[in-house]
Amino acid sequence: MRSEIQVPQFEIIHRAGCVVRFDDHFLGRPVLEELSVRLRGAGDPILAQDGRSRRHSDGTYRFAEVPDGTYALEVSSRSKTWTAWTAPPSLTLPLAKPLEPLVCSLWPTPRSPRVPGVAMVRARLVGVGIARLKVEMAGVPLTGPTVWTDRYNRSDSDGELVFLLPERLERTSTGDLVVQVRVEDGSRAVVGGTVLAGRTATPFSGDRFTLVPGGETRAMINV
Repeated sequence: MRSEIQVPQFEIIHRAGCVVRFDDHFLGRPVLEELSVRLRGAGDPILAQDGRSRRHSDGTYRFAEVPDGTYALEVSSRSKTWTAWTAPPSLTLPLAKPLEPLVCSLWPTPRSPRVPGVAMVRARLVGVGIARLKVEMAGVPLTGPTVWTDRYNRSDSDGELVFLLPERLERTSTGDLVVQVRVEDGSRAVVGGTVLAGRTATPFSGDRFTLVPGGETRAMINV
């Protein structure tokens, strides 16, 4: 006579720690690259629950079974195409809403690939003290005021940076798009530069130049 063995059913419950997501500062959507994300407390770093940081399909990184305490959130890009100009906030666990994603911004670096259909400027600042300068760009409409946004980037140690223009800036003009550049430095201003297109170069004076909407423009900007 065959007897059946009853196997008790166990429910596995994970204590939620936190959920974080890193969005593109310009486009406002999750960064597609698999980033290295970790929490660092007073001791050794605590990674995701399986021992390594993993990006889920919704762009989030999830931490569970994390002891209560205060942790620094650390992120790095293996490809060096993303950087965090503002440090991610410290987290004190337990959180009131542990399953609600904490959204942080990342900025594209000069190594970032072209984004199809988005107006991108690859720029190099020319002058003295060009590293880590905050640069903003705005659309200059045919009529009306210049349209500034809350988007910006910072130059790297060589003065290089990339800038993606929001769609609403592209809609301020028909045909070519005129942009205005502003550098956050009280001791200087943009005085001119050169737009590069293949083997040709078009100098410009002042802080404005023209680019084709949806394309990539390379520019040398004198500050």
